[in-house]
Amino acid sequence: MQYQLSIIVPTKNEEHNIELLINKLFNVCSNIHFEIIFVDDSSDNTCKVIQKFQNQYDNIQLIHRDNATGLSSAVIVGMGNVNSDYICVMDADLQHDEAIIPTMLNIAEIDKKNIVIATRYNQAGNLSAFSPIRKCISYIATQLAEFLLPIKVSDPMSGFFLIHREVYLSARDKLSGIGFKILLDLIFSSDIKLHYSEVSYKFGKREFGKSKLNFEVILDYLLLLIYHKLHIHIPKTYIYFAICGAIGAIIHYITFMIQFLYFDLPIFNAHVVSAFMAILVNYNLNNFITFKKKRGVKSPAKSFIAFLIISLFGILISGSITEKLYNLSGLWLLASVFGVIMASVWNYVLSKIIIWNKN
Repeated sequence: MQYQLSIIVPTKNEEHNIELLINKLFNVCSNIHFEIIFVDDSSDNTCKVIQKFQNQYDNIQLIHRDNATGLSSAVIVGMGNVNSDYICVMDADLQHDEAIIPTMLNIAEIDKKNIVIATRYNQAGNLSAFSPIRKCISYIATQLAEFLLPIKVSDPMSGFFLIHREVYLSARDKLSGIGFKILLDLIFSSDIKLHYSEVSYKFGKREFGKSKLNFEVILDYLLLLIYHKLHIHIPKTYIYFAICGAIGAIIHYITFMIQFLYFDLPIFNAHVVSAFMAILVNYNLNNFITFKKKRGVKSPAKSFIAFLIISLFGILISGSITEKLYNLSGLWLLASVFGVIMASVWNYVLSKIIIWNKN
């Protein structure tokens, strides 16, 4: 069946919001021939609640994903299953004002706009539901996006927007699916000219569930910008791996100074013990943070020995590259940094393949 509008709602543990959201959408969209597509990654009863309404209405789709996560990838899956020319994306947390959806659709149809963005910043829009810290993060992220985007919009971080299906089709093959900011992904990836408009709204307060904003979401956002502006795909796990490595390096130097300066151990002994301590810490950090979903795949003892061997080869690689670059350039700092990066990539790739590989 062909609809006038498809509303895509990605969900993750929103069981207490679903019934109210559906009732609100049917109320405000009473004059629109529409469908709702839920793409669900939940571990609670969200899926069951949606299924209850599926039995009542024939215009509700449910796509449940067991092993996939991420709002952007969920929206992309939803867009691939729409039965209309216009697609609205919104959250299930009731913070997006569904009452402006008819206005957004009218603007798209009458004014021939292929993107209509619900903005929290322009005129009547506001962020009163945000904490001071959240406002600060949102402001910084917005300014960064505005600087890099090909079009200037007041709220490029918005998760509430309406597009013509042609925008999705033109961007489909270039979408990264990284993180939560699918609007940014679409704007960066689209090959057609974007005619956009904005509608102000008041960002609501979350009543149920928890905010998804955390360090991982911020990291996903930065990696999305890097992907589109530099055309480099950096795995998120590599960033965590590098952070764990930096922590290990700090521990190495602290333990080295304690042994060498305060306990007067021979420099070789102090260096070896410190290196072993750093590798031990790195292994455990990566096991519990970087590769937490693959933790315990192999025997801990065998895994640590493998990590130790890989790390020792990484040290040799770092030293060799640093020496050669220094001899060529005479720039010790540049040579050292490049050597560390190459060793880090070596350690990451081999560790991921040999140690934290479920296959």
